[in-house]
Amino acid sequence: MEIERTMVSRRWVIKTLSCLACAIPISGLASTLHAQAKVSKEQAAYQDKPKGDQSCSNCAHFVPPRACAVVAGDISPDGWSKYWAAKK
Repeated sequence: MEIERTMVSRRWVIKTLSCLACAIPISGLASTLHAQAKVSKEQAAYQDKPKGDQSCSNCAHFVPPRACAVVAGDISPDGWSKYWAAKK
């Protein structure tokens, strides 16, 4: 019975390890940037009451029950910020 051997080149090993070495820090950086992407309530001109018919509960950025993809902190469904955008 004969065992089949496959050849792995030195170039392939170096290239693969280089890609892995670069990918690990980038994945950590992406999550850090995502966490820092939110703005403060002051920067967003956030208020706890709606502005006309615009409220956080009908905004595209609202994340139930009390969060926002753009504004940091506890967000009231009845609140409003200058980043309000209609749901599609």
